[in-house]
Order: sequence, then structure tokens, then C-alpha cells
Amino acid sequence: MIAVLTAVVLALAGAKTPHAAVLRFIENHSPADACAQLAPSYKMSIEKQYGPCLAGMRIQPKATHVRTYNEKITGSKATVDASYDASGRHFTELYSLERVHGSWLITGSKQLP
Repeated sequence: MIAVLTAVVLALAGAKTPHAAVLRFIENHSPADACAQLAPSYKMSIEKQYGPCLAGMRIQPKATHVRTYNEKITGSKATVDASYDASGRHFTELYSLERVHGSWLITGSKQLP
């Protein structure tokens, strides 16, 4: 029981790098952990458009061939490019992040051509 609790606490701990936050969101090993990578304001805007984060992450198609690159950090702000495949399509996105209380949170994303 203690091992399970420890694993849950570690999984929900904030991402220590922008790269880690984006990977944890895209790879979605746990819907709760994936949603925890989002800044509250960004999470609210996503929920307005797509519905509750947890429900969406539970049905989100599995991403494969995930790659993050071009991590750029300026003070407490960062950007990370990511590419991955899901549902037979290829996606390339730019993620914006902010460091809050020592953890990196995703504040936005946009698809790249």
C-alpha cells in the first residue's frame, strides 16, 4: 500500500522541466497526471472548448512517436516544440509553459504547419 501511495504522489508531483511537462501531457500515462500539467487558466479554456480534462484524457487516442525538441527557457517562461502521431495523423505543436512554485505548467499550445 505504501509503495502504491508513493508512486501516486511521485506521478502527481510537478514536472521539473518544460520538456517533462509536455511529455507527461502528450504521453498521458494517467489522465490525472496529464491534466495536472496544465496551468489552471489554460485548463479552463480547454474545458470550455472540449469538456472536462479528465474525461477527455481518458478517451484520447494513444500518442506514438512522441518527440520534444527546441526547449527554450527565458526566466520563468518556456516554449517546447513537440511532434507525435495519434489516430493515424501526425501532429506538430508549440507549447508555452510557465514555472509556478518550482514546477512547469503548460499555458498554451498551437499546431504548427
